[in-house]
Amino acid sequence: MDQLAGDAPAAGEQLDTLAAEVARLPPSPDRWGNEIELAYLLDRSGRHDEAAALYRGTATALEGTGYRWLQGHAELGLAENRAARGDWNGAARHLDAARALLPPDLWMTDLRIDVVDMLLAVARGEHETASAQLLASHADAHRLGDVPAQVALHGLAAPTAR
Repeated sequence: MDQLAGDAPAAGEQLDTLAAEVARLPPSPDRWGNEIELAYLLDRSGRHDEAAALYRGTATALEGTGYRWLQGHAELGLAENRAARGDWNGAARHLDAARALLPPDLWMTDLRIDVVDMLLAVARGEHETASAQLLASHADAHRLGDVPAQVALHGLAAPTAR
């Protein structure tokens, strides 16, 4: 809440406290799930290096465990992290890995995948493809009544299209 309220220092303190708590957990699905959520929050707080390290460490810990859902989310987080840094090849590689691990037709996961896809299309100069995907995702969000997703997708549209 502090981050949303604009109090980045307080949000940072809370993330640091959460990171310490998660680090004390034994290796387990609970820990790995918490690490993925923490990395997600770190990324959205601009702490991309810390998020990437946590996603990578979690992805490595998950290798061979059979927890495909968690592995897929770690890979999806890495795809978002790489896209946020403009590493389009890395984003595409991690996105492909996430798709191979995650089941289809899960709205929030699909939306995150779609956003990375849109960014990759823009990076390749495929603006019409990205625009069509944005409109399709927005229509899905509207159909599902997901107002926060609709607002977030508005932020991806060109100012003249809003």
